[in-house]
Amino acid sequence: MKGTDGWVTVCLLEQLPVERAVVALVGDIQVAVVRLTGDEVRAVGHYDPVSRSHVMARGIVGSREVGGRQLPTLTSPLLKQVYDLDSGACLDDYDLTLGCWAVRVRDGSVEIQPHAAPDVPTGSGERRSDGGAG
Repeated sequence: MKGTDGWVTVCLLEQLPVERAVVALVGDIQVAVVRLTGDEVRAVGHYDPVSRSHVMARGIVGSREVGGRQLPTLTSPLLKQVYDLDSGACLDDYDLTLGCWAVRVRDGSVEIQPHAAPDVPTGSGERRSDGGAG
């Protein structure tokens, strides 16, 4: 459900398992929504650019130390590339990235701000490459 401020409610926080991801449809984009310990929530693209499959919500939630800082991560369930949940960047191949969405928890509901992510499959076999907000 889209609110008057443009954010889309995808679920209740209590419905998200801790240290797991689920898939939400935001507009026509599949998004992997991840609940971390401490009720922090992240949202990245569900599309794995290496396997060219919508599988990222089935990945392994974890963390990796980079530059002395622990980053929350999501590992592809197929070919095991590790992605930073804060930026969507692949930590194993800097040419790869997942889309990354702004997410907030408001009154117990998880909300995502939709946008057209650059070059992200829409799920219908088409690609969006406009990169604009919408």
